[in-house]
Amino acid sequence: MAQQPVPEVIVVDNASSDGSAEAVRREYGGVRVVESKTNLGYGGGINRGICASHGELLLLLNSDTEMLPGALASLMCLMQRDGSVGVAAPRLVFPTGEVQSSRRRFPSMPVLLTESTAWRNLPAVRGALRSYYCHDRPHSHCQAIDWAVGACLLVRRQALEEAGAMDESYFMYSEEVDLQRRLRQLGWQVVYEPSATVVHHESMSADQSLPGKVAEFNRAKVTYAAKHLGAMQARLLRYDLLASLGLELAKESAKLAVGHKPDLRRSRIALYRQVLRGGLRPRE
Repeated sequence: MAQQPVPEVIVVDNASSDGSAEAVRREYGGVRVVESKTNLGYGGGINRGICASHGELLLLLNSDTEMLPGALASLMCLMQRDGSVGVAAPRLVFPTGEVQSSRRRFPSMPVLLTESTAWRNLPAVRGALRSYYCHDRPHSHCQAIDWAVGACLLVRRQALEEAGAMDESYFMYSEEVDLQRRLRQLGWQVVYEPSATVVHHESMSADQSLPGKVAEFNRAKVTYAAKHLGAMQARLLRYDLLASLGLELAKESAKLAVGHKPDLRRSRIALYRQVLRGGLRPRE
């Protein structure tokens, strides 16, 4: 009988300062810790973990997730059944058990201009966003999709070697859609497998710095547009996102003026002002 390969568990510590790396070494002797002295961003951290690994299937797993029993086995069975699958993605759920939206189509320019902005609730854009979030397809069926939210992805090493690793020009956000777009362009399939369930405690790391989260989320959209849609579209998108943030700032200022939840309004005003001062310019 052929010997089964021993699974590797690799934890990438992205310049934490709370003793996390040492705690992992102390509590989990079989886990390999890869430490970085600087924060490489999400994609940079993932790439260091990939370089340290040897397996043919690589599970890219966020630190704010919990894999339920059988989830990894379901994803691995899917990959073993179909050699054209480059990425297998589970069903993500909130800690309450509610299904989390994780299936996506590739974003068009109208979607980039409106998704997660002040314009998202305009009647004219609701249809485009519904399609983007795959709300026209049931989440209970196994299905090929354009891309999946990157909280938990099982990726075939061969596909990664062909497409290249995570693009580190994205510090945080959009690196997974960029990677999956490159994989799809090479003919690899991305498949959503709902029999695999993963709890996602969303944004636990990013929420430690809310202004940074907002800035990086919007900056990543501009980076994606520049890479896949062109410089002119990226410039238009950047101005659009700044206008949206400016509108949100004006709304918060108006609410503060009438005395509505003043502490909340002041914190949000400070957040939007900080992000706007940065101008969503590319990271140096």
